[in-house]
Parts: sequence; C-alpha cells; structure tokens
Amino acid sequence: MKKTTLTLLLTGLVFSFQARGQQDPQFSHNMFVPAVVNPASVGSNGKLNVAALHRQQWVGFEGAPASTAFLANAGFRLLGLSHGAGIALLDDRLGFDHNFSGRAAYALHLPFLKGKLGIGADFGFMSKSLNASWFIPDADGFVQPGGDPSIPANNTDLVFDMGVGLYYSARKGYLGISTTHLNEADLDLTGQSLPYLRRHYFVTAGYEWLNSASTLRFQPSTFIKYDGAAFQADLNMNVTINDRFWVGASYRLMDDFNTAVALVGMELSNGLRLGYAYDVLSAKTQAYSAGSHEIMLQYSMNLRGEQPPPKYRSVRFL
Repeated sequence: MKKTTLTLLLTGLVFSFQARGQQDPQFSHNMFVPAVVNPASVGSNGKLNVAALHRQQWVGFEGAPASTAFLANAGFRLLGLSHGAGIALLDDRLGFDHNFSGRAAYALHLPFLKGKLGIGADFGFMSKSLNASWFIPDADGFVQPGGDPSIPANNTDLVFDMGVGLYYSARKGYLGISTTHLNEADLDLTGQSLPYLRRHYFVTAGYEWLNSASTLRFQPSTFIKYDGAAFQADLNMNVTINDRFWVGASYRLMDDFNTAVALVGMELSNGLRLGYAYDVLSAKTQAYSAGSHEIMLQYSMNLRGEQPPPKYRSVRFL
C-alpha cells in the first residue's frame, strides 16, 4: 500500500510539473552553459567547448528528477565571417516519464556595437517515453485500470524539434533571448496525436566587474524562463577569486516554490573547470528530501593549438 501511494503521489508530481511547463531540464549552472537553451551562443568565444552536467533533484525521494546534459560546440571563421556550430544531448527523467533530445546548432556571429551578435537555430529530435504502473482505487485496494482511454499506456514517441535565439556578447557581459520547441510538436502517447511540447521562452543576461586589485571578479547574472503559463527566474551572483576559484549563490523564483542555490567551483588546469551546486529546498519539502545536487565538468581550448590564457576576462564560458 505504501509503495502504491508513493506511485500515485509521483504520478501527480509528473503531471503537475508538465502542467507548469517543466518540459526542459533545469540546471543551476545555467550561467556557464547558455547553449542548453540558446543556439545563438554556440562558438561565441571562438574556441572548442565541451561540457557535461548531471543533476540529481530531491535526493531521497523515489523517482525524483534526474537530468544529464552533454554539449560540444566550437567557433570558427569561414568566408570572412565568424560562425559557431555544436551539438547538445539532454536526458531528463521524472518517475516513469523519460525525455531524451538531441540537437545540432548553428550560429552566425556579426560585429555589433562593442561586441558581437549571434543569430542561431537548432534542429533535432525529442523522444518521450512512458513506462508506468497505473493504479485506481477499488473496494479490494488498488487495481490496474483496463481499457480506460484517458490513461496513457506505456508508449514512446519521437518528434522533430527546433529552437531559435539571439545572443549578444561583449568583453564584460552578455544578453540572450531564445525559444525552444518552436514548432510545438504533437506527441502520440494515447493513440491520438495531442499537442504536448509547449514553446518555452528564455532571457539570459550577465555582467562582470573587477575590484581595484583585480583579484575578485563579481559576476551577477539572471536566467528567466516562461512558457505562456508558468514563470521562473534565477537571480545569481558569482565571485571568482584569483581567476581560479569561484563561489556563488542563486535565488530561484517559481511562483510559490522558491529555492536557494549555493555554487562553488575551480579551474583544475588551463581550460578545465569543475563546478558543484546544491539547491536548498523550501520549508514545504525539506521533510521529504535532503536537497538537490548538481555537478559540472567543462573544458575549453583554442582551436589553433595555442594554450588558453590563464585568465578568462568574460562571464561567457560556453
């Protein structure tokens, strides 16, 4: 009975999250990896960039969300213009709901004001799978439903997916606007094609300034997501110490479900960085979970074979 009750609770969580627009994986390291949501940012630093992230949300809760991302992109020059190209693989699991997507991105970077403006698009696929154990109350307990068309059967569907974006980057800051699931593809998980993928809108921005001794870099940033119904905003401040270590904090606004985030990281060697984030749950959920953990590994290198400079002068990493 306890397991069945937990399954029903998790079922409610799945549909609650989908209704609130949580169809894209959520990462607390969003300021380091804008390419997760904005194809116009790929190759914006002119280097080869590789990043891997894993997020385990609500540790201790059976079937809790788990998200993994792998990104690789590079900047290059062709026909006198600056370009960027890359790929992104995203795996997102919540209970019996499994989303997997693969995208290829391209961006054209044009001189604009004192920086450059990236114009980009990505194209790929999204796969959604349901592998569920459905139960309904009965006089004898809980039983499997039979033939109810309103309850999706275990199924998988694959659809075409695309997104577009703009990304302005300068030496001291960046500003990005993008949308994912632009075509709002229909998924067939119940025997009939239904609109499922909601268009998501993102705004990202960040800035950087140094203290007088140039030993501290203050890097405030914001990450805003909206899907036409639900709104989310991450307000962040990272401080980089001696160009090697960083500490930071974020506050995530999600209607009535706010979260505080702590971040730490370091540059292990020239171009290789390791980051960790811990999400402190709200008082409503602390009794059920120890919080959320996220780890990021990132590497950047100059495509001309030169060693990357020991200091990075911009908040744009990938």
